[in-house]
Amino acid sequence: MKRIIIMVIGLLFLVACERVDFIEFQGTEIAQTKSSRIMVKSFAGYNSKSGTIYVQQGIVTGIKIESTDPAVDIVSAAWKVEGINYEGTQVAHKFKSLGETIVSIAVKFSDGTKEDNQFLFQSVVDLSTADPVKYFVTDNKDGSWTVLFLFSKERLKTVSDTIFYYDGLVTDWKKKVIPSEDKSYVINTNGQAERISDIGKYIGVSLVLKERGLYNIALIHSETNWTDLSGSSFIKEENPGLAWFFFDNGVITPSGDNPTGEVLPGAAGDNYFRFEQIGDNIGGKTVLYFKLDNSFTADAFVVQELDGGTYSEPKSLIPVSEEFPNWGKIEMPTIDLVGKVSGFRYGPDLKNPEKFSENMKKSFFFDEFFQKLRFSLLNI
Repeated sequence: MKRIIIMVIGLLFLVACERVDFIEFQGTEIAQTKSSRIMVKSFAGYNSKSGTIYVQQGIVTGIKIESTDPAVDIVSAAWKVEGINYEGTQVAHKFKSLGETIVSIAVKFSDGTKEDNQFLFQSVVDLSTADPVKYFVTDNKDGSWTVLFLFSKERLKTVSDTIFYYDGLVTDWKKKVIPSEDKSYVINTNGQAERISDIGKYIGVSLVLKERGLYNIALIHSETNWTDLSGSSFIKEENPGLAWFFFDNGVITPSGDNPTGEVLPGAAGDNYFRFEQIGDNIGGKTVLYFKLDNSFTADAFVVQELDGGTYSEPKSLIPVSEEFPNWGKIEMPTIDLVGKVSGFRYGPDLKNPEKFSENMKKSFFFDEFFQKLRFSLLNI
């Protein structure tokens, strides 16, 4: 396994030195225009230039502003979010309400000019449902799988071209046109992808995959432009137009910088299993985080594979915090994990220790053959 470097990720608060008197906005009309010199960006990657800024209700969300004009910098800023005032170019807020929320921002630039603007945020229960990339997998029963990717048309509202392409490792970097019948998809009330004759909400790309490995895909418009998919769990910050994923035996694992779309604890891992090393290898500890199928209860447990291949007695998981209701954790001496392959299984009910969480199988760390999470910590 490649060398792993563990980092603790936290929210960074930068407060401007110069105060900006906050301007009270009247009414609910959104004043934001295309000529704005401000881009608002959530720490999950959603931004005001690529589409709706989605946030998760009840989760502390980092928000920052950037100047879109390379000739000027933002000197200071004042915010009003759900009746609360903040100052600085980066703030953090826990959204209480669901649905649309107007965030007002007053900014002063380095050239002495000012801008007062309003931005629309969409607060949702589960941020993963707002991902602009969706996928559906069908087993072809011949060792291959058909993977249908759906890309949100919200990211294409300003595009006039009606011809779309896709490219990437999925095509060996040979650009392919998207058939006209795949330009209009919805997700129906049964949660299934469905072609329609109306405008639709998504553009679809259908692939047949067989080989295990890391892939990427780009949705192209206007001949050469990659669609901005910022905020997706498939996207790496250095290139918001290229969606990365790992394919293994019919399982798709988003492989972007923020695969959860949440500010989850732990610096390494994915949407279902994460780990964080605290201290050194000798006297330090490692925290293991497990995402359950439903909300955490006191019956949630984990078992660890022992040296001979058997498993330990079930051990109760500890709740993480109210911000992460589906997650449980345990803490272990790092020395017990370093230099060997460790195996874990976890589930919702201590009284039924043979039943494990379905989420476990969705993790990048899940081994299909051994039916467990497997990972190794190397000396760092």
